[in-house]
Amino acid sequence: MSDSSPWEEKRGILLSHDYLLSRCNYLPKSSQVLQEPIHKALSLINASLKVRFEPQLTLLLQLILYKLSIWNNGASYGARLQGLKYSVPSGSEKIFAPSGLPRRILLLHGTLTVILPYIHTKLRSHALSSAWPDAPSSDRRRKAWNVLTSLESSYTLLTLPSFLVFLWNGRYRTKTLVKRRLCYKQ
Repeated sequence: MSDSSPWEEKRGILLSHDYLLSRCNYLPKSSQVLQEPIHKALSLINASLKVRFEPQLTLLLQLILYKLSIWNNGASYGARLQGLKYSVPSGSEKIFAPSGLPRRILLLHGTLTVILPYIHTKLRSHALSSAWPDAPSSDRRRKAWNVLTSLESSYTLLTLPSFLVFLWNGRYRTKTLVKRRLCYKQ
């Protein structure tokens, strides 16, 4: 290599493996990066459009990113930078996605990570705009609000042990409810 830095190669710029491992932890969530220009464009057209369609745009972008990353390639963008890919134990699955992972597992994972947060966001915004927290304690809306906040608190409490394990050993749990784990690509 004459004038080029250690990162460059004839066909373009390639990043070293160590650099990718250290930098992928700083990557912003891809859907947030893609949302910014869309939100700015909507704000220029009409300021209320951004607020009105933000949850739907977030859902659409997350579905597109899920399809293009995990569904098609079997790994998220950050995992691919680290050379990781999701794998599942072999079973009796016969229908597979383009990534080679079972469709049933990917549908369940997509529902839990993309659809369920969207439903939660819509339900919470509807509850707040309808003043569920301010309803009398005997009202069913107030009871539903109490259930919703209890579920949110329980979820947060249940994620605490996983976070503590991460702080202890620096690794996330690899086995999940949908029985998939990250492993190095072969």
